[in-house]
Amino acid sequence: MTDLRELIAQRGRVKTRITLFEKYLAPLLDSKLNKCQCNELNLRLNKFQDLSYSFEELQSKIESLDKDEDSQMQEREDVENRFEQKTLKFVHENGRRSKGYGCVSTPGW
Repeated sequence: MTDLRELIAQRGRVKTRITLFEKYLAPLLDSKLNKCQCNELNLRLNKFQDLSYSFEELQSKIESLDKDEDSQMQEREDVENRFEQKTLKFVHENGRRSKGYGCVSTPGW
């Protein structure tokens, strides 16, 4: 059986990756992107969604081992809210760009 401390450490690494995605996404939200940048953003979102599944699996294991149910449920809620907020920002911006408001094509693409 996996040690609770190891699972919590793995969850910490997932949270670090969320933070890295947030830092990547922040400056892009208000800028015009070329086609390559739009494609990269889509790829990163797919990886971000996979990260959400990893978090779900880890958090479920942690909850099954930890007796402090309230703190684990709060942790789940906090992280899931971060996933949802970033995904919604991306979807909103990507939708706006796909209608011609932000993503610009670079000649030769």
